[in-house]
Amino acid sequence: MVSGASIRRNFLRTRLIVACLVCVVSVVAILASAQWWRQRAEDQLQNKAAETLAVQAEALSGILDKYRLLPPLLSREASVIALFQPGAGDQKDAARRKAIEIAGMSGAKDVAFLYPDGRLLATAGELFSGQGEEHKRLLEEQRAYAFAFGIRSDNQLIGVIAVYVDFDTVEAAWSLSTNPIFVTDNAGTVFLTNQPQWRLKPLDELMSKAGSSAQVLVDGKFLHADLTRDLPLLDWKLHVLSSERSLVVAWWTGAAIAGLVGLLFALIVFIFVQQRETQHLRMRQDRAAALRLERLVRERTKALSESNVSLSREIDERWQAEEQLRLTQAELVQATKLATLGQMSAALSHEFNQPLAAIRTYSENAVRFLDSGRTRHVSDNLTRINRLVDRM
Repeated sequence: MVSGASIRRNFLRTRLIVACLVCVVSVVAILASAQWWRQRAEDQLQNKAAETLAVQAEALSGILDKYRLLPPLLSREASVIALFQPGAGDQKDAARRKAIEIAGMSGAKDVAFLYPDGRLLATAGELFSGQGEEHKRLLEEQRAYAFAFGIRSDNQLIGVIAVYVDFDTVEAAWSLSTNPIFVTDNAGTVFLTNQPQWRLKPLDELMSKAGSSAQVLVDGKFLHADLTRDLPLLDWKLHVLSSERSLVVAWWTGAAIAGLVGLLFALIVFIFVQQRETQHLRMRQDRAAALRLERLVRERTKALSESNVSLSREIDERWQAEEQLRLTQAELVQATKLATLGQMSAALSHEFNQPLAAIRTYSENAVRFLDSGRTRHVSDNLTRINRLVDRM
């Protein structure tokens, strides 16, 4: 029979083998699950970025279309044409008031009226530096994009109206998004973005490929693939990036879930192995107890058999003793009977001998008395003989 120590050694080897298999399966499952979760998160991230790109592209196109159509419409207004007519009085003040009015109603960043040679007539804001009628230049760090249209009178170009687009509201709306969003011009410079540190920087300086085609390194940070959409009207490109953090979180989430499932599976397997070991040990103990009981029963049976044989022999001896006793008793009874008969016969003999002897004596005396003629004495002896006979 297999010993308990051997069973424990066998199950220890089983545990080690199961532990190795569970570790291998768990590692494979963790990697597969983590990759599946990452791929799922990447697809969701891609879809979300694509939706953000589509929405922001439409919003930006709508804003640009509004400002693009505004200068042609304003160039036909008589009040705007009158600003460039000779003898219109204080043209600068009138033009400034008109520019402020247009900027306030349209929400433009600035509205400027210029002469055909490029000299500035008036602006609504303080987008430009410089004084007088010389050419103006943008203030430092200022960004501006304008839609311009010529103002004509009698088919002659008399001026230009320029409406500068207000991108601050666009960037304010983009700042609510968790995705980095930016616009590059045809030179590859970041013109609009919700990342202030990227403004007016070359895209090549910010971005480089990293790891795989699905990742880019922007400003020292790993981000998801760059999704772009062309804005052909302005020769711009709208870019939407996604944070790599959500993919990392998804990877670790998948790994953690698979790890927990693997841990639960390992726990179930080890509990099953432990139960099997306990069952085998219990079966061995039961078999050992059964063998001990069988040996004990065998020994007790042997002892009982020997006792039965001894008892049978004793019974036979007792029976023989009783039989001998009965024979002895019968012999004693017989001897007693014979002794009693002897005693009785002796007593009877004695009882009979005395009267017989007396009868003999009396009869002999009677004969002698008869011979002597003493008949009276003969009669007396005969009488006594009669009494003795009656007695006997």
